[in-house]
Amino acid sequence: MPTDLYLIRLSSHQGDSHARVLAHLRQLSDDDLALRFGLARVKDETLVSYVRGLNFDRDVVLALQDPSSNIAALAHAARYEVQLATGREARAEVSFSVVPAHRGCGLAQLLMRAIIEAAAEAGIDRLCAQCVSANRPMRTVFAHTGWSVEVDSGEVVAALTVRDHARASHVQTI
Repeated sequence: MPTDLYLIRLSSHQGDSHARVLAHLRQLSDDDLALRFGLARVKDETLVSYVRGLNFDRDVVLALQDPSSNIAALAHAARYEVQLATGREARAEVSFSVVPAHRGCGLAQLLMRAIIEAAAEAGIDRLCAQCVSANRPMRTVFAHTGWSVEVDSGEVVAALTVRDHARASHVQTI
């Protein structure tokens, strides 16, 4: 990881978290946004709506940021509950993005490992993610961080049981 970046968990206590996430997403190209959100075209109002919907108290939102608090890489685990025959299970849908200037140095894998650790600490049992098969960066991250992956009709569905992959970690919440 570049030495000028540090890992934080974004929270509702930090008043500018929504604005910082939006600024990060606005640095991504149209192609990057299409891969991130699974849409052919992502309009700015879609980004604004997504950011407004972030729940920093329920979800796990991690960022790698520079000393000026600019987000270089972002991971979001959107928490939800499912009812199984054996009881309720806490799950989270995971997505991430890295700005172009910081790609190619392992930040996405670092963030995915941190999301796994933070999910364990938050009591999340299972992580899930979907992407188009053309999203090679996301598929590479899945492969290097232990996810089970299925490809069906151009869609990649990935899952990871948190307790099987989590270790002790320390993520700073600000």
